Amino acid sequence: MGTSTFSQYTVVSEFSVVAINPKAPLEKVCLLGCGITTAWGAVTKLDGIGAHCASSNLIFELTYSSEGSNVAVFGCGCIGLGCINAARIKKAARIIAVDTNPKKEAWAKKFGGDGVEFVNPTQLPEGKRIQDHLVDITDGGLDFTFDVQVMRAALEASHKGWGVSTIIGVAPAGHEISTRPGSAFGGVKGRTELPGIVEEYLAGKMLVDEYVTHHRDLAEIQKGFEDMHVSPLARSYNFPGTDHLCSKESVSAALSTCPKSRALPLYNKETHLSHWNKSCIRCT
Repeated sequence: MGTSTFSQYTVVSEFSVVAINPKAPLEKVCLLGCGITTAWGAVTKLDGIGAHCASSNLIFELTYSSEGSNVAVFGCGCIGLGCINAARIKKAARIIAVDTNPKKEAWAKKFGGDGVEFVNPTQLPEGKRIQDHLVDITDGGLDFTFDVQVMRAALEASHKGWGVSTIIGVAPAGHEISTRPGSAFGGVKGRTELPGIVEEYLAGKMLVDEYVTHHRDLAEIQKGFEDMHVSPLARSYNFPGTDHLCSKESVSAALSTCPKSRALPLYNKETHLSHWNKSCIRCT
């Protein structure tokens, strides 16, 4: 957290650096730096969890069990899909995805299974509010709602007796919502807990690869932003320029030429040197 990622190299605080399993592909687990982990933490962070309440990206913990519960997720972007995936893993009995984009239904089912129910608020009978519809179809309201879009509807759709609403999204400028604040980043402690989340991914429990829809070189970063405006769910990662990639032969030559060089795996496909230079053979 708190790092610049639109450059080949950056200077960061030691507290922003996390040691993870070297078997993890960096081009995939880089996505765990924010959205996916925020969603994962909001749903699974605590023992017997499923319950938080939050303002903006702020979350405070409660102790309820999500297993066998009914869950609704408002907004099916990256964070919303992460909540759906985590709710499935936590064995929620019923998962309802709410989004105004009909193309998101397929994504919701991809991350939560074919049993996910998709509700488009714009397709309800005239005058019917989404929160009222959800209360009706769940016989009183939901056990847990996860709100990525900062909609009051998520609060009102929770069961009045024991329902808990998690607000993960950030309200637009000028909008206010009154809740109880607490910890950030889904309650996940980056340095100590992120390595464990990487292990969950490597074990096949957490979906990460499925978020990636585009691949761009760093020089195409502007196109990457354009992708996110066009695609219903665009997530891309940008690679540095390829002029520092080198063959095994050139790496061997560089190691023998420059004592400062060290061979490192890159994206599990190529090899690069631990210092930057275009020739990859001598230190500049």
